[in-house]
Amino acid sequence: MVDWVTIGKFAEETGLSKATVANHKDWPEGLVWIKLGGRVLISKSGWDAWLDSMAATIRKRKPQAKAKSIGNTPSLSPKPLNVNQPLEMLEE
Repeated sequence: MVDWVTIGKFAEETGLSKATVANHKDWPEGLVWIKLGGRVLISKSGWDAWLDSMAATIRKRKPQAKAKSIGNTPSLSPKPLNVNQPLEMLEE
């Protein structure tokens, strides 16, 4: 398997546009891309490793959503009547 491929081949294999791959300057040079003989070559294994590390970084920064518990939800229903309460107190 060939690891280093041209921009066109990498775009074809990944489904990324050639323009996106050609704008590789934000990708780490030497790991994801190199310039060899005037041509830019992209490393498929370097791309995978870099992409995995970026995804892990994003997952660490993203706060986890808390599940809502039904038991903690305030009730909108009126309080139940206390049958032991004197009638005078109910009129207040």
